[in-house]
Amino acid sequence: MHRNMSGDLSTTQNDAENDFNQDLCQALIDISIPLHVVNNTTFRSFLEKYTHNDVPNESWLKTFDLRKLYTQKLNQIRDELANGHIWISVDETIDVTGRCIANIIVGKLDIEAVTRPYLLASKELLNVDCFAITKCVSEAIDLLGFKNEQILLFVTNGISYMLEAATQLKSRYPDMLHVTCFSNGFNILAEAIKYAFPKVNDFISCVQALFSKAPHRVAYYRKVLNIELPPEPVVHKSSTWIKTIVFYADNFEEIKKVIQSFDPEDSQSISQAQKLLENDKLFYDFIFIKSNFEKLSLIMEKLESTQMSLKESFKLFYEAENIIRDISGDLGEVLCNKLGLVLERNADLNALMSANNILSYNQVPDGDMGIIKLKNIIKYKFAPMSCFDAERIFPAYNWIISDNKPTSKMSEIEMLLICSCNIW
Repeated sequence: MHRNMSGDLSTTQNDAENDFNQDLCQALIDISIPLHVVNNTTFRSFLEKYTHNDVPNESWLKTFDLRKLYTQKLNQIRDELANGHIWISVDETIDVTGRCIANIIVGKLDIEAVTRPYLLASKELLNVDCFAITKCVSEAIDLLGFKNEQILLFVTNGISYMLEAATQLKSRYPDMLHVTCFSNGFNILAEAIKYAFPKVNDFISCVQALFSKAPHRVAYYRKVLNIELPPEPVVHKSSTWIKTIVFYADNFEEIKKVIQSFDPEDSQSISQAQKLLENDKLFYDFIFIKSNFEKLSLIMEKLESTQMSLKESFKLFYEAENIIRDISGDLGEVLCNKLGLVLERNADLNALMSANNILSYNQVPDGDMGIIKLKNIIKYKFAPMSCFDAERIFPAYNWIISDNKPTSKMSEIEMLLICSCNIW
């Protein structure tokens, strides 16, 4: 009897210790504290003093508790998506160490409401091509044991190897439609708008440079104008470039006076900005862009969301398309040609348009429904038309690698990401 009680007590203590280790691991992940903090002697002593628990080191947490949490997250995702139809999105980037990383997001196609997305995998691509993307996506899907018929939608950017990967994946997932991200497509068009105004871009660059590392100029600007500094556009996100243009258009005369008050001998950026301001067309360009494309930038930001119905996504799509088609002259011709190319690369767009017309307006489709089975049409009611959820993972990824050794295994980084991004 004594041995049994002792054994029960030992088991209880071990369970409590395991729970503490696992809870500690999850807590550190949830509040964005790197796991190596447990190697700090002061921190370990503090926890052990007030919790009366032995605190594991980083290696133990990663080897045992992180892996358990990762497995739990995968099981939770599997349970959430079980017996349903699935959408998948993927996006890739180059991290600070030069690795190409692909993030794969999955979600359930529900007929009642939008559902939350889940990060399923984050993988290093040794080769950036269609074969690597196909392998990466297939292996991620296999993790959850989905049936091929469950996969109904694949959302990516419009890069050629993504289109080729989608074609390959369709041979395995016969009911899957592929669509390129709506916001990504209009971002390509916004890039064309940006490059049509080189003097505007030169001026923005000069203003950024003249305020960079010049606190006395920044202080003078804020004292005189009492407004924030001009925003800096985010590279590869042209909606932010348009919003920057809107700021300049709204505050052009005030900003002009401040820049003209600076001594051109102080820096080349000041003299260049002042020279650009001598041309009245600069202001007219700002006004033209604001007048014609401010609404486009707002639509592009809305289209980044996966939390919309198919009807809402297409409503925004058509609004943005009309903005592009309303532009006249040489720029209008360039944009319409670009729009045509974007649409051509969207092989299943017409099928989804037809599904939307049936679901939203009870319209008989004019064209071919493609591979959409009649029983599956309703599944697309809340289908996302964005792959930005995959892109939004990258800040979390960058934080993780900044707080870990550059040589950290990709498998550890992936488990940390899965546990930090999929919080119930």
